[in-house]
Amino acid sequence: ETEAGLDQIEQRLDEIDRQIEDLENLLVAMPSTSLDEIEAVIGLTVTRFREIIVSDPDDVFYDHGEARLLSLIERVHEDLCGMLQRTRLDAS
Repeated sequence: ETEAGLDQIEQRLDEIDRQIEDLENLLVAMPSTSLDEIEAVIGLTVTRFREIIVSDPDDVFYDHGEARLLSLIERVHEDLCGMLQRTRLDAS
């Protein structure tokens, strides 16, 4: 019973992963029409890079070039978020 339950959970997780991938593919295929949409795409990109890029210099898999790329993408995301927040505050 326990193993069957775990198999069902694993199948459900696989299904969710496929749905996420389908939504990401749709997002990539559609051009952004606003800064908020661009921010969402950059946010997703940062999240994905954080999942795959090792940023701890003590980790065996650490790569300075990859970590620097992540830092640059995070910086762009932070800058864009800050600009959008200021724009929203100015509009209120």
